[in-house]
Amino acid sequence: MEIGLPYLMQLNNKYLKSDSLSIQIFKSGLFFCTKKETYFFDFKILNFDSISVKNFIEKNKIDFDFVEVILFDENSIIIPDDFFDERKIENIVSTSMPLKSDYLVYDKIFDTRQVVLYYLKKENKKIINDFFPKAEIKHFTTQLFEVLTKFSKNNYKKNMFINLRANFFDIFIYHSNQLLFFNTFNHKTIEDFLYYVFYVIEIQGINQIESNVFFLGKNDKFNTYYNSFSKFYNSAKFLNSQVPNISQSNHECPLFLDIFE
Repeated sequence: MEIGLPYLMQLNNKYLKSDSLSIQIFKSGLFFCTKKETYFFDFKILNFDSISVKNFIEKNKIDFDFVEVILFDENSIIIPDDFFDERKIENIVSTSMPLKSDYLVYDKIFDTRQVVLYYLKKENKKIINDFFPKAEIKHFTTQLFEVLTKFSKNNYKKNMFINLRANFFDIFIYHSNQLLFFNTFNHKTIEDFLYYVFYVIEIQGINQIESNVFFLGKNDKFNTYYNSFSKFYNSAKFLNSQVPNISQSNHECPLFLDIFE
């Protein structure tokens, strides 16, 4: 059984030119994504060092003028730009995330005057500098904030967006283009997922008459999650990019396979 209307709406997440390369960094490995092909550098099989990455790039003939790196392996926080002070960045982050010895970096969203803060691991930065020194780096939530803000604009119902990933899921709640709530949760079981989702639904006043609930993309590996959710909340819908299932099989966030114009 599928909930709602699976492909009722398309979320326009196409922002990279067709001749670009997107390198997507997860805890499990690196995805080298192009408009036509996707190559997976699996940390379980390959050592994450300069020699292995060099061999992988040469074997797959990966060579592009424009490269974007998207980070999925660390969580993020978002704050209003008015509260951001680069000199106090560690103090800001320490209230929401443990401090680490990695690089603390940020993205600015100018349209909504928000700042996304996150960690860039030292080993990731070294590989990027070695092979793609001109790459643009950002956190995946930065892209989602920008897309969801546009999608929610002039919609005066509360919109709740659920982004299911391996071991984590993200919840975004908007009223028109105003972000009301954002958080990332761990999940090991369906029960974990349901507990946190319905806790947020309750405290944020989400209901099936005056609100919309959307899953960001539909991934077959999470069908049991969708079906369990639908037993308690049956009006959710999918915002889905039309990416073939064969490409989604081991990608942890398939929405980001459909980003090329």
